[in-house]
Amino acid sequence: MKSVTDKKTLLFLFWMILFIIQNRLQQWCGIFQYVDELFAVLFFPLLVIRLAQKKRTVRWTKRMSLFLGLLLLFWMWGWGGYFRYHYQVFSNALKDSYLNLKFYLGIGASFLLFYDEQTDFKQLKRRIWPVLNGITAILFVLCVVDSIFGIFSTETRGGMIAVKLFYDAYTVLVAQGVFLSALYLWFFEEKQKKIDELSALSLQKSERLKERECDNYFLNYLEYEQEYLTAKKAVEEILKGSLTLEEDLFAMANEWRAYVEQDQTRLAEEICKLQEQLSSLETMEEELQKQEKAHSIELGVLENGKEKVNAQKEELQSQLAAIL
Repeated sequence: MKSVTDKKTLLFLFWMILFIIQNRLQQWCGIFQYVDELFAVLFFPLLVIRLAQKKRTVRWTKRMSLFLGLLLLFWMWGWGGYFRYHYQVFSNALKDSYLNLKFYLGIGASFLLFYDEQTDFKQLKRRIWPVLNGITAILFVLCVVDSIFGIFSTETRGGMIAVKLFYDAYTVLVAQGVFLSALYLWFFEEKQKKIDELSALSLQKSERLKERECDNYFLNYLEYEQEYLTAKKAVEEILKGSLTLEEDLFAMANEWRAYVEQDQTRLAEEICKLQEQLSSLETMEEELQKQEKAHSIELGVLENGKEKVNAQKEELQSQLAAIL
């Protein structure tokens, strides 16, 4: 079973990478343009091999029968239009007929090529997944780098730059994006199962965490209650001690108040004495000012008398001089 899965994985990776680089190889060698047509043609030999192997029978369902019937009707309707109007030569009509069936033949070839009861598709997807992500990341990085530095040639559509990388047309890059998206959709079913499983596990873990949180909350509440009672007792003891301390402080405050009152009385008495001395000094100053005024008056009288004496002296001297 492991060897079958390994072979299918390598075969899948070969065709996947070949389809992605087909256009680039086609630019070097024209024969690579027929790779997709060749893959569709593989439907017929694979169908013969599958029917020849009796152990590997295909289980037909109503949905498959309805799909094949509608596809046959679609194909016959196109040939009916050709035989009715002959709008092109037969060779071109034959090519168009095959091209219209190429996509559906490719789906059938994929089914016949990879469907096997011995294939472990979970293991196959697990091995293809990193390669698929790597190819997508490389194309994305190349698109970003090309948009910035303009490494590859570009086209313009509707006034906007159409990135095409190493392909000969931007539509080929779009087709590769659709191809990779289809592969991702194929992986989505398996990934969705894992997401559902992870969601269920996360839901169970969240419920367990809620239960643990409730238990922890209850334990924390008990611890808080115990700490609260202990703190309450400590506060009560501190309050008892604070009452004694308050009485001591009140007594000290009374003593300081009496001492301050005594100092205030003593200071008031000294202030009164100083005020009395100040008033006496002011009185003495007034008396001195009065005496100074009296002395100034007497000094003025003496100066006037001195002037008169001098005048009389000069007059007597002049008379004496006249007599002599």
